[in-house]
Order: sequence, then C-alpha cells, then structure tokens
Amino acid sequence: MSKRFEKERIGTNTTHFNLMKELLVYNLEFPAYINTLDIAGYKFKRIADYATAFVGLQHTIEVSGSEFPIKPITGTHQQTAVVEVPDKEEEAILPWAKESKFTKLQDVLLFLTLFTGRNVFALNPGEEKYPLRPDPRGHFWGGQFRLSEQRDVKWRHKTTGEFKTEEEMKNTLVQIIQQLEAIKPLINQAEKEQPKDTRIKVQFNAYTDSEGTQHPGLNQDIESIQQSLIAIVNQQGLDELNIEPVNNDFTG
Repeated sequence: MSKRFEKERIGTNTTHFNLMKELLVYNLEFPAYINTLDIAGYKFKRIADYATAFVGLQHTIEVSGSEFPIKPITGTHQQTAVVEVPDKEEEAILPWAKESKFTKLQDVLLFLTLFTGRNVFALNPGEEKYPLRPDPRGHFWGGQFRLSEQRDVKWRHKTTGEFKTEEEMKNTLVQIIQQLEAIKPLINQAEKEQPKDTRIKVQFNAYTDSEGTQHPGLNQDIESIQQSLIAIVNQQGLDELNIEPVNNDFTG
C-alpha cells in the first residue's frame, strides 16, 4: 500500500501525522462531474488525469454532450482512482471473509462491479506491473449505480464561474414555474382580443390542421414546459426501500 502523510496540528506546538493508506483502483467509472465517492468508510477519488483514463476504457457507442465525449474503442484496464483505506478496516460481510483476510473493501469492490458495469478492483502500488486477470470489457448489465446514487450537485455558471447547488437551481425552477402560471391569464386575455378575421392567427389552444393532424397550442406548450420543470424539481435518487420487484424481469 502507498502511504500518504496527512499533517494535523494540535494545540500550538504539537504536530503529528496521520498515516493514510491508499490503493490503486482500476476501471471505476465515476458519475459525471462527481470527483469523490464515500462508500462504507472508503473514499474513492478520481486520479488527476481521469479524463484520459476514462476515455481509455472500453466504450461500445459514441456519446456526446456528457462530461467527456466518447468514441467506440476496444479499450483496456485503466487506473481511474485511488481509495483511502481506514486505519481500522472491518471484516468483509460476505462469506469469503471466513476463508481469507478480505475486508469490507472487497464487498465494496464487488458492489461497484455489479452496479457500474465494469470489473472494479484495487491493487497495491507496484502490483500493476503483473498481468491483470480480470476482464477489461464492460458488462451488458449494471449501470444502476450511476442512475440511483443520491448526490449533492453543483452547477457552474458559464460566464461567472460561480457554483450553485442543485437545491438552489430547483428553487429557481420553482420561480420559473410560478411565472409560467402567472402568464396564463394573459394568454387567455390575448385569445379573447385576437380578431376573428386576422390573416395570421395565433393558435392559443390545441387545434387540428387541414390534414387532420392535431397540434398543441400556446397554452399546451406552456403546460408541457411546466410539467417538465416540475418533474426535475421533484426528481430524487432511487431509494431501494421504494423499489418493488417486477414479475418476470431479467434481474431475478
């Protein structure tokens, strides 16, 4: 294990060092814009050049618009993180603890393997020079972790660089929803004031064109925007206690 010294000052004259153990973590794909993960007392942190390591993993489809653009690539194992190991580790919960010296870290790595879609494992520094036996390819299952993890998100303003939390963003969205609601009476008033014989007619409500196709009007567009914003405001991470099994699904 690598050893990182963390300086801590006590009182005015006494200084001591906490010994922090770190392992190299391979193939851990972090949720977009999330730099650290605290799981069961273990802190996983992105490496400095995470972007290059992430792009070097196997990817089967092209993706744009996310944190990093992705192109299909065969890929290989990549060190994407380090994990800080507590001074006192607990024994693994799974049965393998009885037959080995595995700690809870092995449980966590299995959890990450199952729910991120990649084989996640940790090595002591220097062990990476030996052949890596796990399969470097992504799985056809997994990925739920990225979708269900609850997180504290901050958004950076493109111009000012100022950070805002997700809660602050939602409060602003609520104000937008309220403003949209406030203009509905004005839309209704404008509809009443529109001349019947005007050449260019504003469609304030849903209508059917000459070919029989139905289209939303201004009121329906406003309502659709409101409902989309409301869904974002009410969005929460998945809670395992609220998830009921589906009959005949593929997860058992």
